[in-house]
Amino acid sequence: MVRRTVKAQVTAKSLIKDVAGLGIRVVNPAEVLDYLNEHPDLVPVVDQMAQETRRAMPDAGTRLELVEDPEDAGARTLILYLQPREVDDSFFKSLDAWNKSIAHALHFSDAWFIATLDIRG
Repeated sequence: MVRRTVKAQVTAKSLIKDVAGLGIRVVNPAEVLDYLNEHPDLVPVVDQMAQETRRAMPDAGTRLELVEDPEDAGARTLILYLQPREVDDSFFKSLDAWNKSIAHALHFSDAWFIATLDIRG
């Protein structure tokens, strides 16, 4: 049991670096790392989602952030925000392809992780 926890921590640490290396800004990396250590089954999901995001939407601004639910004390959700340069037909085609490529991965974790558009600019 201890070996699995240590392995998950190393994997989560390397994931934070890998995600940042893809140009995805990690907001409060220590908090994200703690969340991933609590939910090691989420590590491969986040990894796949980050890689697919860059593949499908290389120019989109992105950030990974752990957000607390204001209505449910203690509940947290890891959110990947997508900030496209333009919201047009080509973006929605990319978004559809991206969604299909990552949808199956989300079924393998009991933690909260979502992706959403941030079009505030």
